[in-house]
Amino acid sequence: MQFAAALLEYLVSGFVALLWLAPLVQRLFGGTPPMSEASISLYLPVAYVLGIFVDATSSFLLDRFRGHRSSTSPYARTARILARAPEHVVKTMQAYAGRDRIARGVLLNAVIAVGVYAFVFAGTTRAVALSGAVVTVVWSALVWRRLDRLTSQFKEEVLKCLPPAG
Repeated sequence: MQFAAALLEYLVSGFVALLWLAPLVQRLFGGTPPMSEASISLYLPVAYVLGIFVDATSSFLLDRFRGHRSSTSPYARTARILARAPEHVVKTMQAYAGRDRIARGVLLNAVIAVGVYAFVFAGTTRAVALSGAVVTVVWSALVWRRLDRLTSQFKEEVLKCLPPAG
């Protein structure tokens, strides 16, 4: 149930991000985004990825705002709780690893987009497209780094809490 809730939370956050991102893209590139049933199904994965990125970014910013810069893992308490139910540890690690893979994939796609946009577009369109792609590369790299670090910290904390294999 918690994974369905996380999916829903990421989708909601992503669709809210589309409320400000879509008009920006429309202003920069012109035209109206398609709203057919087929195109709406394409918005689901975009909203999911945006939700992950918005969540990771807001978590990072809120930690800095609150002054949480300690070396302790944010997942220490979660790991202690989940260590009492190892079957949930595996599901949680899979979910965290999935976020990492998504962020890593977005990073690679953004790097490729920079090359493609430099080759395909010209003039103002090239400048706008390249700017967006470069911003996406930087944002993706930061999000991937944070999520990868958090996943590693979670794994370390869980290993501390689990009884030795034997």
